[in-house]
Amino acid sequence: MSYSKKTIKYLIDKITDKEFVLPNIQREFVWKPEQIEKLFDSLMRGYPIGSFLFWNIKQEKVNEYKFYDFLLKYHEKDNRHNTEAPSSGNKAITAILDGQQRLTSIYIGLKGSYAEKKKNAQHNNPKAYPEKFLYLNLLDIDDVLDEETSDMLYEFKFLTLQENKESSKLWFKVGDILNVDPSNYIFEELDHLDKTDKIRINSLLNQLRNLIIDKEIINYFEETEQDLDKVLNIFIRVNSQGTHLSKSDLLLSTATAMWTEYNAREEIHDLVENLNSKGVKIDTDFVMKSSLMLTDLDIKFLVKNFNRTNINIIESQWESIKDCLELTVSLLHRYGYNDQYIPAYNALLPIAYYLKIAEVDYDNFLVHPNYQKDRETIIKWLRRAFIKQVFGGSSDATLTIYRDIIKKDYKNGFPLTAIEKGFKGRRQDISFSDEAIEEILSDTYYTNKRKLYSVMTAIFPVPNHALEMSIDHMFPKSSFTPKNLNQWGFKSEEEKNTVYNWINHIANLQYLE
Repeated sequence: MSYSKKTIKYLIDKITDKEFVLPNIQREFVWKPEQIEKLFDSLMRGYPIGSFLFWNIKQEKVNEYKFYDFLLKYHEKDNRHNTEAPSSGNKAITAILDGQQRLTSIYIGLKGSYAEKKKNAQHNNPKAYPEKFLYLNLLDIDDVLDEETSDMLYEFKFLTLQENKESSKLWFKVGDILNVDPSNYIFEELDHLDKTDKIRINSLLNQLRNLIIDKEIINYFEETEQDLDKVLNIFIRVNSQGTHLSKSDLLLSTATAMWTEYNAREEIHDLVENLNSKGVKIDTDFVMKSSLMLTDLDIKFLVKNFNRTNINIIESQWESIKDCLELTVSLLHRYGYNDQYIPAYNALLPIAYYLKIAEVDYDNFLVHPNYQKDRETIIKWLRRAFIKQVFGGSSDATLTIYRDIIKKDYKNGFPLTAIEKGFKGRRQDISFSDEAIEEILSDTYYTNKRKLYSVMTAIFPVPNHALEMSIDHMFPKSSFTPKNLNQWGFKSEEEKNTVYNWINHIANLQYLE
């Protein structure tokens, strides 16, 4: 493994020419604008930003692997997934094993743009995602910055073109430094400034230009090993030292590298987006954990479970995994469950596992009368699990027990009775005494919708599965004014406090379409 130094411009040119790419074991870009701004501030201040690890791949090996291009114009809604790099075996390429987030940030800051949703804007409004470019404030630099109390010395900021135009500050588009001579820029564009400001700006732009074009500040190691398994071990070792790359990221990366029939990254992202379109909020972590659960593998996120054998098992059963997860979410959606009513998504896994091992008819399970009892039993169990909060905290052991029970007793339908017996007397007990029911009813309020919905649907059937249901007050909160309470005959403070306590109680709540 060799060591080298290069300029930022050298790396940017290589990315632009698609000679530097991302291996499909890499996760996607996750940095926020504030992180990119601070990175450029660190670069301007001469702070070290860490070394990089590059993988040099020989020409004859290029077509054996899949690679992705760097993101140029990041869009939180429409363009946050890297596109697959065109297969080309006519030249050697370099893949980034460590430093992808930093390099992508530099690339976006100099050559691209960043579009994230404005606060409180509607998700489907195209104007909610304004395109922004990285700018540097040329005048307001604090030479006497107290580094113990201040965050950034140089003000880098992502702005829209309109924000830059309307700003009272003097902003310079950072990417222009690749094509601008600082001295010409000063005298042609900034004639209205006094000599002191021009000298100051000229010095700042020269500093930025030297940083990007002249100084070899990027330190990196080069790996020349061509065997993917060995490179994967290096990748896992490098990326598991800190907390930035989760175990599920590693699992996805490994699957991406080892799957042969599917494009793992696209398959998993498409599944996540499809499930979330039904009103839930799940992520890659959930899908990868589901894959372990549904294929009878060890559920724990341990690197030793990311071996080629396990990944091949998941790929071989991928279509069934997808069908079961989609059917599970559709079943919950049919009974009115969405993200605001789901306290723990791990509770979906026993359902998906049952649907898979029972080999139900995916096309007819939601509608055919033969499955009605099964559907109602599953939802009855789910309500109990949510009300009793049996999947709180670490639930790997609980899920393993559920899997064993279902595997042993699934042939006569969802095994609610066996589950009750298996967890009787334990923290995960889903049975209820009369006393427990009274306690639950007395302590169920509008402010805890995740518990409230399961309690209400256990008492009152959802009136119409085809409609989106919400819960609201029968007697509006706004009607409980001191004046009305007096008119209704509640005179003492004790009586009024009692009434106030019941305003948000389940006794004053109803379904609304």
